[in-house]
Amino acid sequence: MNLRTKRRLRWLVPTAVVAVTAGITSASSIAPAGADPVPVLPVLTPAQLLDKVRNVQVMTLTGDISLSSHLGLPSLGSFGVRTGTLIELLTGTHTAHVSVDGPEHVRIALDAPQAESDWIRNGNDAWSWDSSTQHVLHTTLPAAAAGDASAEPSADETTPKLDPVAAANQLLASIDPTTLVTVRTPGYVAGRPVYELVVAPRSDKSTIGDGVISVDAATGLPLAVRVDAKATGKPAVDVRFTSVSFDKPASSTFEFAPPPGSTVEEASDPTQLLPFGRTDGEGRHHRRDNAAASANGTDTGATAALGSDPLATATRARSKMTTIGTGWESVAIVSSASIGGQFQALFDNAPVVQVGSHSAHLVSTSLINALVLDDGRLAIAAMTPDALAAAVAAQ
Repeated sequence: MNLRTKRRLRWLVPTAVVAVTAGITSASSIAPAGADPVPVLPVLTPAQLLDKVRNVQVMTLTGDISLSSHLGLPSLGSFGVRTGTLIELLTGTHTAHVSVDGPEHVRIALDAPQAESDWIRNGNDAWSWDSSTQHVLHTTLPAAAAGDASAEPSADETTPKLDPVAAANQLLASIDPTTLVTVRTPGYVAGRPVYELVVAPRSDKSTIGDGVISVDAATGLPLAVRVDAKATGKPAVDVRFTSVSFDKPASSTFEFAPPPGSTVEEASDPTQLLPFGRTDGEGRHHRRDNAAASANGTDTGATAALGSDPLATATRARSKMTTIGTGWESVAIVSSASIGGQFQALFDNAPVVQVGSHSAHLVSTSLINALVLDDGRLAIAAMTPDALAAAVAAQ
């Protein structure tokens, strides 16, 4: 995949990990009334279908997305994870509404019981909003990120990647000679005919059985992605549109004004818009009470809006992150990672394993395994625990 295509797919509908189990029966996979149970589509080879995905030209859309994850993790509520955080997406089923009008206008609304979390980009302005805490984060994006399509867009850092496009991008990036690529019988997603592109690792170290990308027959846009765990043979994570329209959203969709009574904070780094949990002492940015700010325009200091969790840590410490291995055997390692807050208890209660001359806490799921080593490193991969430990020990 060329760099231009990667960028286009990445921003198209702004993900933390591929997420929703397709093992459930959903209206999104049922043929429209009067349609054939299996759509009749021109036969495409795997190479032709890959080319179709890589050259997708969709610029506008509105849709509902269903996300769920069945990784075998315990309920994260017992570890103090609040509704509306990205960590919460690692378990259960969730829904989101997305609207896109090019790279500079994106809105995601993540539903939760009696609450809503929103991420909005409108030109140079980017916002996150948590209705349960009445907390708003805002940042002004640099001009190059807002308007230069050839630049690496830091605006990508302001919205979570929760969609089939981002999930498909991750799978497509893993295609190499160790990957088996096939095309399955067509089906339907969100009432639209789709091809099914299947990528499966040949590596015996991978935890992934296969990944299934449902590609819209008309546009080439990925409408669903399912990842099956090799150990269980069942869907572990999946993300799919349950409805989608490619009409241009109204410009008012991307307008946002902090609600009365909310607390507004100016983020010093666009990545701070991703999680909502806050931890004292983790970075600094400016805070203003919405009412007080309108009265006297003053700002006061406040703690950063970065939640202390592995996802936030990996984002915050990206400059410290390295990758070892290639393709399906890639391992992401964050040096000096500080695992705390919402996920600390999960790692504290994880079993201790030996990794070379180091010990480490291992959090194991059906798809992703993570090690927190005694020297502060965090290692994450879709590899078996033994293979992950061996790869890290060889460093």
